[in-house]
Amino acid sequence: MLDHNTDQDWEEFARSEPYWSVLSAEEFRKKNLRPEAIERFFSSGEESISAIVDVLGQHFGSPKSFDLSLDFGCGLGRLLLPLAARSKKSIGLDVSPTMLGLCRENADRRNVRNIELVQSTDDLAAVAKYAGAVDLITSYIVFQHIPPRRGFQILNGLLRLLRRGGVGYLHFTFAAEIRSVKYEADNVSGSLYRFFERTPDGIRKLVEHPAGDTQIQMNHYSMNELLCYLYQNGIADVSIKFTNHSGTLGAECYVRKS
Repeated sequence: MLDHNTDQDWEEFARSEPYWSVLSAEEFRKKNLRPEAIERFFSSGEESISAIVDVLGQHFGSPKSFDLSLDFGCGLGRLLLPLAARSKKSIGLDVSPTMLGLCRENADRRNVRNIELVQSTDDLAAVAKYAGAVDLITSYIVFQHIPPRRGFQILNGLLRLLRRGGVGYLHFTFAAEIRSVKYEADNVSGSLYRFFERTPDGIRKLVEHPAGDTQIQMNHYSMNELLCYLYQNGIADVSIKFTNHSGTLGAECYVRKS
């Protein structure tokens, strides 16, 4: 994708299928959603944050708790709420006002009071006051839904927020297996209701989708570019673990700022 702005797509996802758009399993479809599925949804976030903190500790000797943490693309709070349990304060960034409202409701139900929810913009102006103050930044299965041109700008801003010695967990997709070509063709370009064709001049709309046929945009990032952005922002140490989600290949990047 070149310049397609996905923010409105995610506001539509938040209104129509908030849980499924975060974890695309049928039990999280609105028509199937049950209290026990919601508990599994949030339990999976606790498991993820626990594993992330453990790996950061193993590689970098980072602590189990933090003064200030931040989750980029916080959505419904799946990672933010367990992150807040390990922090004096946690910031949740998301482009969707509806997602942020649902996240607040989820936090209130669980009596989580030490979070600040902020609508995200590409320049991260609303959180610029925290430059050099954040101990831990997390972002999982988020950048893949942002065109890389925008994503790298946001990454620059996030890394400026990280304090010296601070750590981060950042997930990016970088390729797909050949068997995923049909899936990729349908989904890399999709906003909520349309297909797009990528051309040298930009994006051309092709086919209109029926309402409810949700298409989530996927984007792959150059690992060479990613490492350059990490390097120029003072990241001294990087440990990478590969992911494979139904043929889409990704990299979990555990980082520490010098």
